Amino acid sequence: MAAAKLSRSASGDTVTPTVLVHETYLRLTAGTRLNVESRRHFYTTAAKVMQHFLVDRARRSRAAKRGGNPHRITWTERLSDSRSQEEEILDLETALDELGSLSERGRQVVELRYFAGLTAEETAEILEISERSVHREWQRARAFLHARLTETDS
Repeated sequence: MAAAKLSRSASGDTVTPTVLVHETYLRLTAGTRLNVESRRHFYTTAAKVMQHFLVDRARRSRAAKRGGNPHRITWTERLSDSRSQEEEILDLETALDELGSLSERGRQVVELRYFAGLTAEETAEILEISERSVHREWQRARAFLHARLTETDS
């Protein structure tokens, strides 16, 4: 799951799949015994924890940059290319919150497919819905997120 998520991240990122797995485990257990009710519960919780870790990390990085480490843009770069990975993660989090208010299942599908890196078949098994429903929700959610994220880019 961690490798799938990080394969989409920036090449200069210092988070490795091992670091993400360790952070996820530490946050899941938080000094107590992990109490998992089912396979579905484990995967949905792990996906959310990974998502929150990456969002928290992006927020910290963005806050550190506000004070004195501005991103330099050369004449050859387009302004839209200067968006950092942190900004993209935070924009995605906002769009996911909007999606969740419209379709909780759509949000769950995105979390499992994108953050946990599960296949449509695995997602269907976890959510106990048909694979076709997963594909349908995935399509709708991607269209919604694309529309929201392109609004943010403008």
